Amino acid sequence: MRQIDVSESDERYFDQVIHNKVRIGNFETKDQDMLCIRILLQFPKSAFSFADFCAGSGNVLNVMTEGSEAVTFGIEPNEEKYLELRECANYALYG
Repeated sequence: MRQIDVSESDERYFDQVIHNKVRIGNFETKDQDMLCIRILLQFPKSAFSFADFCAGSGNVLNVMTEGSEAVTFGIEPNEEKYLELRECANYALYG
């Protein structure tokens, strides 16, 4: 088996993934992780669609599209989280 050399800085980014495999249930993505991804994305200056298919309370939609012209869509199977999602997504679905 081939080993992959992972630096300490890389390990912290994958820390959340490892912990997620250990626990099952609600998984909230940390704002810091979202911001690391967000800086890699380039959004158009005009309106565009942004979807999250397991949107939770909509925090990812808010952080990832802040300052853009995004029209947000979120789907959430948890009723309590869906009620929160309705307040921040342009379009929210339960199921």
